[in-house]
Amino acid sequence: MRSQGREHFPNAFDRAHVLNAALACDLGRKWQAGGRVVFYTGVPDVPQTGGLRAAPRLSAPPRRSPFFRLDLRLEKRWQLRERSWVAFVVEVMNATLSQDNFGGRDIGPITIPSIGLEAGF
Repeated sequence: MRSQGREHFPNAFDRAHVLNAALACDLGRKWQAGGRVVFYTGVPDVPQTGGLRAAPRLSAPPRRSPFFRLDLRLEKRWQLRERSWVAFVVEVMNATLSQDNFGGRDIGPITIPSIGLEAGF
């Protein structure tokens, strides 16, 4: 919450609830699959006035739509020595093609696929 004089109102980027959960599963034969769920409530819906006058500040304004995203990962690992390994990884961030709202503007959907190598020594 922000305060100005006697007014108390949420920040324009306020997310009242944020949830992150991740799960990984060993598929056997050095294969691993995983996923992450991201959820947060929408930002306050503040009316745009074009800068001509201050927008009314409610202590509990209506909110924009909540955001939900699912990230997926698949990995195949090869053991090189006792403490070293290399892995081939395929990931997709925002596999659900969800659209977010930032600063009062709808953004996306932004999906980021990635293919890469990881190593540990």
